[in-house]
Amino acid sequence: MVERGQYLVPTLLETTQDLDPARTSPSAYEKGVRWHRTAQESVARSVAAGVRIAMGTDSGLAVGHGHNLKELALLVDIAGLTPMEAIVAGTGDAARLCGVDEVTGTLEAGKAADLVVTDVDPLTDIASLGEPDHVLAVVKEGRIAVDRAGLFGAGTLPALCP
Repeated sequence: MVERGQYLVPTLLETTQDLDPARTSPSAYEKGVRWHRTAQESVARSVAAGVRIAMGTDSGLAVGHGHNLKELALLVDIAGLTPMEAIVAGTGDAARLCGVDEVTGTLEAGKAADLVVTDVDPLTDIASLGEPDHVLAVVKEGRIAVDRAGLFGAGTLPALCP
């Protein structure tokens, strides 16, 4: 993967949700726990080897929607990325992998203004970014998609998107 410049898109959030031992057989439970730990170790080894990471999520399956940014803290805690590397994995690198980096993934003139406004510094507390209460607003293509804190009023950001 390193030689080919391929990306690994782990879904670590799913690996934090072990099966309920009361609702499955002991062997299935043990297999699930073992698989989750193996997956986490594999991602960490891949990062250490230099494999490029893009953030992905199975949000909505084992973990409810609105919690997918928890994946960023797991990329730090489990995979060994720095907080900035995790943020880039979820923005610029994810856009590059999907072939839309000319349009989105970074805040640059001429690109869609897609961003999250938060009340935490993700470089010092990336885990809090995964808590929906800390996401104050979501801007999609220069328009307010979510404004939990009433920060923007009319719904557009003329300074970013003339």
